Amino acid sequence: MGRSEQIYDVVVVGGGIAGVCAAMSSARCGVKVALVHDRPLLGGNASGELKIHIAGADCSGNAIARFVRESGIIDEIRIENLHRNPANSQDILSVILREFIWAEPNITLFMNTHVRDVRMSASDKIESIEADQLTTEKTFVFKAKIFIDCTGDGFISDRAGAKFRIGREAKDEFNESLAPKQADSKTLPSCVEFYLQDMGKPTPFHPPSWAYKYKSDKELPFRDISRQSWQFGDFCGGFWWLSAGGDKSTIDDNEEIYEELLRVLMGIFDLMKNGGDYGADNFAIDWISPIPGKRESRRCQGDYWLTQNDVLEGKIFPDAVAYGGWPIDIHPPEGVFSKEPPNLAIPLARPYTIPLRCLYSVNIDNLMFAGRNASYTHIGLGSSRVMATCGFVGQAAGVAGALAVFKNKTPREIRESHIAEVQQTLMRQGVYIPYCKNDDKSDLAQIAKVSASSESPLNIRENEKEKIKFEYPLFQLFPVSDGKLKNVEIFIDAKRNSKFKASLRYAKDIWDFSSVDNITVADAIAQEDGKQWLTFGFDAKNLSRGFYWINVESPDSDASWFISDEVIPGLVCGIGKPPESRIPELAPKYKTMRGTFIFRLSPTSYPFPPDNVINGVARCEQWTNFWRSKPIEKSSPEWLQLSWSTPQRIGEIHFAFDGQFDSNIIWPAPLGVFGCETLPTIVKQYEIQIKQEGQWKTIICETDNYKPMHIHKFETIETDNMRILIHKTNGVKEARIFEIRVY
Repeated sequence: MGRSEQIYDVVVVGGGIAGVCAAMSSARCGVKVALVHDRPLLGGNASGELKIHIAGADCSGNAIARFVRESGIIDEIRIENLHRNPANSQDILSVILREFIWAEPNITLFMNTHVRDVRMSASDKIESIEADQLTTEKTFVFKAKIFIDCTGDGFISDRAGAKFRIGREAKDEFNESLAPKQADSKTLPSCVEFYLQDMGKPTPFHPPSWAYKYKSDKELPFRDISRQSWQFGDFCGGFWWLSAGGDKSTIDDNEEIYEELLRVLMGIFDLMKNGGDYGADNFAIDWISPIPGKRESRRCQGDYWLTQNDVLEGKIFPDAVAYGGWPIDIHPPEGVFSKEPPNLAIPLARPYTIPLRCLYSVNIDNLMFAGRNASYTHIGLGSSRVMATCGFVGQAAGVAGALAVFKNKTPREIRESHIAEVQQTLMRQGVYIPYCKNDDKSDLAQIAKVSASSESPLNIRENEKEKIKFEYPLFQLFPVSDGKLKNVEIFIDAKRNSKFKASLRYAKDIWDFSSVDNITVADAIAQEDGKQWLTFGFDAKNLSRGFYWINVESPDSDASWFISDEVIPGLVCGIGKPPESRIPELAPKYKTMRGTFIFRLSPTSYPFPPDNVINGVARCEQWTNFWRSKPIEKSSPEWLQLSWSTPQRIGEIHFAFDGQFDSNIIWPAPLGVFGCETLPTIVKQYEIQIKQEGQWKTIICETDNYKPMHIHKFETIETDNMRILIHKTNGVKEARIFEIRVY
C-alpha cells in the first residue's frame, strides 16, 4: 500500500455541491487546493446516487421574493447543466462537475478517498488529515493551512474536537417560536428517493416479504400517492416525504434507517399497485437511491448561530457572504411514521443573508465548514440546508479560506479585518450579495463614462393570454425614473361601471410589500364592458427615483387584470392572498407571480439607462441596475461604450448579462424551462472593440454565448474607448446587461 504526504494551501473534504463550490472559489483565488471526496460521484445529494435537484432561494421559481436565484459558481454549474444535459440526468451532472474541477489548474481531485484520522498540531489547530483511497489502496496525509469541512456530517469537525450540536434547540434559547419547548436530540429525517417508469401496459408488482403492509392510504395521513402527485410529464418521482430516522441518530443508525426506508418504500408501492386505484398500473420501479439522503446531523458551531428570526426577518449582516430564500422547511423527525403533515413550510417575503461568522469554527482556528453542517440552529437549517444555498455558502468559505492563506490569518481574523475584501472578491467571482456594492478599486469601468446606442423605456408587451380576477387585491411594482407620476393605466376586463380603487406606495426594494402608507389614492370606473384601459390619476410629485407599487381593489370579483408573460427584471406583480401555511401569522400576507400585469405609466419611465452597468449592483434590488436597449435590428447592432479621459491598460473584461434570475432552471416544462438549452435573455453574439488611432478594432468576437457571466482575458491593450456590439440574443428582442467590469 502506497503512502504519500500531500501539501496544499486549502484542503476541502466532501465533494457535494458545497465542497465543489468551495474548492473552485479557493482555486480561482490562486491557492493550491485538494478536494477529497469519499464517493465515486461528485455532487452529493445532487449526484446519481440520490438524484435530488439543486433547489435554492428561488424555490424552483416559486419564491415570493422574486429575482433571487443564486449567481456565482452554483449558477455556472446549473447553466452548464441546462446547456449540456438535455435529459436532465443527475449522472451527467456529476460528470459536468468533474469537468469544472478538472478545468481549475489549482485543484487536485481525490475521489473514493475516505478520511479516517485528523491530527492536531495544537488543541485549536489541525495539522493534517489521513485518508485512504479505496480504489487504489493508497494512503494520503494531507497538510494545509486551512481545512474546509463539507462532509455534511461534520466528520472532520468532530475528529478535530470542534464544537458542534446534534438535535433541536429549546424554544427559549434563541427565542424561536417554531422550536420545541425542551431541547432534544431529534433531527430532520433522512429520505430515500425512487423513480417510476411507464411500461406502456399493466405491470405486476410482487412485494418482498420484508416490505411493510399498508391496507389503505389512511395509514399515510397527509401523504398523497395519487398519480397527479408523482407524475410531472416524463418525470415520475417526487416522493420527498418518504423519510424517517430523525428520532434516531442519522449517523450511528444510518444503515438501519436505510433498511427501514426500503421496507416503507416497497410497502407504499405495493399499496399503489395492488391496494387501490392510484394510477400506477402501468408503472414499475426504475431506480432507488442506494443511500439515504440526509437532511441533518451535526451542525458545527461558529461565532454565530443563524436562527429562525434572522431568516424570517430577512436580516442583512455586515459580514454577509451569501444569502438564502428557501422556506423554513421543517419535517417531523419520525418522517412517514408521524401522524403530522410531512412538513411545515413558512415561505419568506425576502432573502436573508448568511454571515461569515457561521462558516468557521468557534474553537479550531484553521477549520471552516460549508453546507448543512454550518452554524445554523435546527430551525435556521430548515431554510439554509438546500443545495444551491450550500453551494453559495461553499463559494464564500472558499474565498475566505484563500484570503486567510494569503494573509496568514485565521478565518476569524479575516472576518474582523478583511470582510470587505471577502465580499468584493466574491462579487468579482460573479456572486450577488444583497445590499453589497461593487467597490473594487481596480475595476476601471468604475471611472469610465458610459454611453449606448439606445435606451428602452418601460413598456409591457400587451398580450391577453391570461388574466387574474379581483377576488383579492392585486398589486404591481414598477420603477419610476422621473420625479413625478401623473397616471397609471391598467389593462382590465370588466363590466361597465365597475369600481376600482388604487393606492400608490413606496418600496425600499423589489421585495418590499410591507408598507400600508399611501402616497396617494385614486378611484376609477370602467367605462364599458370587456377589455379596456383604466386610468388612475395619481398626480404624484416630488418622487425620488426608485420602486413604487400600486395596490388595486375592486368589489367586482369578476373583473380581472390582464397579465403578460413577458418577464422584465425589476417588475413584480402579485395577489393579496396569503400563501397556504399552517402558521399564517409567520407567513407573508400576499403571493407574487412570475411576469407582470399589463400597465402604462405617464410620464413614461426610463429606468434602464446605460450607466446602470457601472453603478455597483448587478441585480435588481433598490433599482433596476441594468441597461436595456431598444430592439436589435439585423443591419444595426446595439452597442454600449465605455470611455476614459486618459488611456487605460486593459486585459480582462467581465459581462453580467440578464441570467433570467426569476426562472426555474432545474425542472422541465411545465414546471420550469429545462430543455431550452439556454436562457433567451442572454446575449448570444457580440463583438468587443477598442479604439486605437481613431479606429475601432475588434479584439473578441463571440458567436454562441449562453453564460450569464462571461469573462474575457487577453494580452494587455491600451485604449481610451471600449465598446460591446450586440448582434443577437438567445431569444429576447433587446440587449440586457447588468454589469461590465474592466481590469
